[in-house]
Amino acid sequence: MIKSFLLEMMISTVIFLIPMKKRKWYGLKFLLVMMVAFFVTADYRFSQTNELLFYAIGITKKWNILPLVLYYGIHIVFLIAAVLVTVEADLIEAIFVFSMAYATEHIAYCIRVLVNHYSGGLISDKDTILYILAHGLVSLLAYFWLARRMTKNGHYRIDAITSIWTGFFVIFLVLILSIVSAVNGFRYIHGVYASMACILLLSMERGQVIARVEEEEFALREKIWEQKRMQYEISKDAMAVVNRNYHDIKHQIAAVNAMTSEEHRQEALRKMEENIGIYDSVVHTENELLDTVLTEKRLACERESITMSCICDGKVLLFMDGLDLYTLLGNALDNAIEATVKVPKNERFISVKIQKKLGMTMVEIINPIASYPSIKEGKLFTTKQDSNAHGYGIGSMEEIVKKYDGIFDYNVFEKNFVVRMIFQK
Repeated sequence: MIKSFLLEMMISTVIFLIPMKKRKWYGLKFLLVMMVAFFVTADYRFSQTNELLFYAIGITKKWNILPLVLYYGIHIVFLIAAVLVTVEADLIEAIFVFSMAYATEHIAYCIRVLVNHYSGGLISDKDTILYILAHGLVSLLAYFWLARRMTKNGHYRIDAITSIWTGFFVIFLVLILSIVSAVNGFRYIHGVYASMACILLLSMERGQVIARVEEEEFALREKIWEQKRMQYEISKDAMAVVNRNYHDIKHQIAAVNAMTSEEHRQEALRKMEENIGIYDSVVHTENELLDTVLTEKRLACERESITMSCICDGKVLLFMDGLDLYTLLGNALDNAIEATVKVPKNERFISVKIQKKLGMTMVEIINPIASYPSIKEGKLFTTKQDSNAHGYGIGSMEEIVKKYDGIFDYNVFEKNFVVRMIFQK
């Protein structure tokens, strides 16, 4: 079995590349860079390169540490290059990925060294079973505990200071001391403190990155919630105007009935008919807030030649907070309208059903789709340019349903997109 530092680093680097956004032909590019790296760092070829370099700069090989520094330095260059050609990362993020990968690899290396030392040499640090177990288990843990949790939209949310600090720590406090310990014969002592240092480093970076992601998510959600609150206030005011005009029209009808001129009467009726066309869109469900959001979206549907049908018992949703209800139904209907406008006008419809069934409250929204949406790992992906904001629209809907111990589900059935929310209330 081939055992080498480059192979170990290649495996740990891949672990941190998996959740990142890939470039075109990423697999081929990564393999090509690694093949070149294996070729350049082959023992016999590297020793010849060492001789030439040391001769050129006037350094003799009595400085035993320098060949190793050069050896690992070339590995670092190739590994960072592999990251850059494989994923959509800049140099700062590539350095961070390398640093995390090296800290992961070094923990596995330290485990092997310590097992060798405390077994009295009975289990070699190059034993195949120990080699596979140490690097395999540490790599799996790194993927599930670190890589998956630290990425958002295919990137590690880090800044230049974090990346440089992590790289400095790994290269100078771990790599250099590892070389010194190997040259001077106290690897097991290095194995104890270096493993603890790497675990501490990975834990700190994980906490910082996750905190940064959560802060960004919270800020964006706060922005969206504020926009929805303002939209709700505007819609509520608009509904108040509609209701006032409704009462005014009743008085106008009385005035028309009192007119003696048939010509004036017909002209007044024509104008009234134009003005009251909007009231066909008003929805009455015995839930004022639900009336507001459904009326607003029905008006939007009319502008897009979409037929929106509502079979809604608003009383069954009175248990929900007003802003939650507005955000939940508003997001769902906005998504439905956006999808429906992409189909031919004669096929445009949105069906909304809110009713009690078998002791449970069910909300169902159905709309046609022009093409099947992208669903990966149970998550719906959008074609919007502002994919972050749209993703949080779906995310906020799921969170609101979960808040009320409900079930949120979406699926495609006979070219129709179906959203269902079920509450045990």
